[in-house]
Amino acid sequence: GWPQDAIDAALVILSLAGNLRATVNGQPANAQSLNQTQISNAVFSVDIPPLTVQQRLALKALFQKLGISTPNGQETASAAAFLGKLLEIADAAGGEPPCPEKPDIRSIRDLQGLSGNAQFLEIHQRREALESSITEWTRAKEGIAKRLPQWKRLEELRSLASELTEAREVATSMTAIRNARALLTDPDVVPQLVQVLVKALRDALNAVQAELEGTFRREQTRLDGNSVWQKLREEQQQQLTQQCNLYLPPGIGVGNEEEILARPILSAAQWRS
Repeated sequence: GWPQDAIDAALVILSLAGNLRATVNGQPANAQSLNQTQISNAVFSVDIPPLTVQQRLALKALFQKLGISTPNGQETASAAAFLGKLLEIADAAGGEPPCPEKPDIRSIRDLQGLSGNAQFLEIHQRREALESSITEWTRAKEGIAKRLPQWKRLEELRSLASELTEAREVATSMTAIRNARALLTDPDVVPQLVQVLVKALRDALNAVQAELEGTFRREQTRLDGNSVWQKLREEQQQQLTQQCNLYLPPGIGVGNEEEILARPILSAAQWRS
């Protein structure tokens, strides 16, 4: 014979006390945020007993490892934020080859499917495994962020040097790394492979420069000895030199990777032509 408002208030109080858990459309709901419409659509079920003070403190410490604070009465929101953050880290802890495979997150999804004290208790019981996952996945995430740019650089250099013998040798190593998803394997061999290609490209570009300069000097000597050229006045020679750009080719920068990557992508045959 109780009025509906009193029943709704009792349900909310019991939920806040941890004796009931509420779901709306199959999703866990925070009793504090339930409005009149949501209460009428909510499903309330008996929850397991609330966690002890020590257990709640342990959960707060676990959540804090991911920067999630847990104000009193907002444990449900903090648990949801913690599990969401954990999934974000897992997603960044793997990827396409040569990155390792992404971690198995089925256990995290299972925890998201729980609510109320049942969820808190399960997280508490798995906290050691979750702490290990946080450490492992964070290390993988940071390792990928550090090493993947160098791998991308290696791919650029290999493409640039595709016609060189060294590039074919490096490609074999890259295939092995990619197949084994060994980007994070120690020691990291990618920097060494980068330097192999940098040296090969530098040598090839320097050879091109030397050949260009040699060709220019040889042809300049021929031009200087040409009888028609010799009959021209100095002003005419300077004008023709300027119009035809008959100057020694400028040196090319090959001091670092950025300068080498700035060179036009030429095949070995084009370099020799």
